[in-house]
Amino acid sequence: MGVTLDPTDFLRDPTPAAVRRLLADRQFNGAQTDTTALRERMLRDSELDFSVVGLLEPEPISDDPQTILLTGATGFLGANLLDELIRSTTAHVHVLARAEDDRIARERVRQTFDKYRLRWGRPFDERVTCHRGDLSELGLGLSPTTFDRLAGDLEAIIHCGAIVDFLQPYENLRAANVMGMREILALAVHTRIKALHYISTMGVLHGLDDLARDELTEGEISRFGDRLPTGYQQTKWVAERMLSRARERGMPVSVYRPGTIAGHSVTGAANPLDLWVGMMSAIHAVHGIPAMKRLDFLPVDVVAKGIVAIARDPANLNRTYHLCHPRPLPLKTLDRWFGLAGFNAPVISQDGWSIKLERFLDEHPEHMLAPLAPVMTGKDPQRNLFRILLSSPPVSMHHTRAALARYQSRPCDCSILLTHGATNASNMFTLPEHKNLVSFLFDQGYTDVWCADWRTSSSLPYLRRESDWTVDDLILFDAPATVRELRRHIGENRVFVIAHCLSATVFASALAAGLVQVNGLLCNSVSLITILPPVVKSKLMVLPDLIRSFFGGTYLPIDIDEVGILSRPGMLMALGGLTRHKCTNPTCHAISFLWGSEEDAIFLHKNLHPVTHNRIGEFFGPVPYCYWEHLQKIVLAGVMVRFDDDDPRYEALPENYFQAAANITTPMLLFSGADNRFWLHSRKTCYEMLRETHPHLDVSYAEIPGYGHIDLFLGEHAALDVFPLLTDFMERIRNP
Repeated sequence: MGVTLDPTDFLRDPTPAAVRRLLADRQFNGAQTDTTALRERMLRDSELDFSVVGLLEPEPISDDPQTILLTGATGFLGANLLDELIRSTTAHVHVLARAEDDRIARERVRQTFDKYRLRWGRPFDERVTCHRGDLSELGLGLSPTTFDRLAGDLEAIIHCGAIVDFLQPYENLRAANVMGMREILALAVHTRIKALHYISTMGVLHGLDDLARDELTEGEISRFGDRLPTGYQQTKWVAERMLSRARERGMPVSVYRPGTIAGHSVTGAANPLDLWVGMMSAIHAVHGIPAMKRLDFLPVDVVAKGIVAIARDPANLNRTYHLCHPRPLPLKTLDRWFGLAGFNAPVISQDGWSIKLERFLDEHPEHMLAPLAPVMTGKDPQRNLFRILLSSPPVSMHHTRAALARYQSRPCDCSILLTHGATNASNMFTLPEHKNLVSFLFDQGYTDVWCADWRTSSSLPYLRRESDWTVDDLILFDAPATVRELRRHIGENRVFVIAHCLSATVFASALAAGLVQVNGLLCNSVSLITILPPVVKSKLMVLPDLIRSFFGGTYLPIDIDEVGILSRPGMLMALGGLTRHKCTNPTCHAISFLWGSEEDAIFLHKNLHPVTHNRIGEFFGPVPYCYWEHLQKIVLAGVMVRFDDDDPRYEALPENYFQAAANITTPMLLFSGADNRFWLHSRKTCYEMLRETHPHLDVSYAEIPGYGHIDLFLGEHAALDVFPLLTDFMERIRNP
């Protein structure tokens, strides 16, 4: 008959009469009628009647809500959210679950915990109340008495509940996923205004049209909701549009968009119906990995921790947050993983992979992937969700990074800001394999700790993009913006900055320029004076231009696992490994070759835990050529100087930051490893020159024997050898 039907066409009304009507309509009008009707329905549904949420007067929002409603606790993410809420807060959690009565609702939640290997202990019995309810019913299926009582008691709502089905059409999911949102909003404004935290999905930006974007940002949503591949994504799109209306009227709303959710990081418990599980099963079935831009998923417990941490701080309200992996795995890593497991899975084109999978499912209709065939092998590019996911642009997480930068267990009269060096990241302060700086500070009573990631972070995408920033941009823009954002959350709390390498130079320079004000600055390895070994200095003057002419591009990759040992950068770094016989890690060779002249150039190997050394590539990112250019000028001058004296944007910055150091009123501790083979005695010389030229400054110096450069933070025993010196200095300032 020349008519193509989608599987969802049958699910709308699976009767012979309905199929005959659909065939007749498609022959006469084509598919446009259905598309137009769906678009109009979705746009009508996304409007928010003023009888549900009117114009709201601002009300104070609790900064530590003690009574919370959670929906979706019988699902994979929802169960982990409940687990995290009970373990990390003192709140009483009311749970809505479909059941015949409250007792059976509670039993369903406990069965979900068992299914996903979560432990239900005494705190859950004491602080979890389950209610029989239904998102698709008026008043959420609650009795009027229960609805009113919850409306008066609740301080916050975390709405994770939804019907997750990638095959059902919009109409079949509308009652629970769209109309249920209206009922949640009605509860949120009834009696008192509650903060509403909505768990959406990255799928609202996974349409065919969105593949043209450079980046999927928090402030955006797919332009055409009806063009999203599945009815589930369409309902989430409508719900987000509805929430944007509520937010405009004064409703405190935050939206969380998880990406692909993987199994629990400790137990491995996973949802067998999740797409990432389906993809791994498909790779195994067809003996091939589909070509994709990146592999991006987060363990479910990490996603849950992120949502709860963000939701606990009212300063984070009224934003959208993406919860994806900050460093998606390259395709080569997945290929290597399968190889290590003894499974040969070569990378093949998406077209070839889809053909192989379709053939496999035709031959094995009983396979667990068979129900997902329409969204994995469908011929319509607009409806093939799997292909869209494989080709999706990178995800922006600016809001999430800012919100999750904070580690707080209880209020503290001072806040600690930790800042990383060039091409490092804030993960250098949170190593799990031994006592890290954040946990040490907590033990010493510093319970409000912030970790900042700037444009120089290996966890952000900017190092791999064409840019022309210099250190002056970090001083003029990044450091002041970081302190302003910190102040937005902590008010007038005292602030101590513990800065490594480049960020130590940046903050010292920003203090000299009068751009920031903090209560104490602790600088590791370098600040306003730069002294390098002759070999390293000569290499820095020559190597960048040679590398740029040889490789092209805008940056030099450093992680050999990412680019491969046979790539041009890999072969260059391999040459550096010829003189480094004690270490067999090629990425470690690359780091020491690029930044030093010997094996222990950046850290002393004896100080690193074996796990830290094995994943050393996670702490160093690619090096953009624009950073090298300013570094060359600084090293030649021997002091921190402005890069471009003719650019009017930087007129507010001093030409020589060391001379401007007379303006610094902040107490400073300059500390360094006694065996620092990269910056040598830069820190000690800076201290002596500051004491000589600016004797009024409150500046101290500490040298730690047996340490080099970054191992002052990464070192296995840094909590014993290094960190106490930092807290001793802060205690002197804190309690003069």
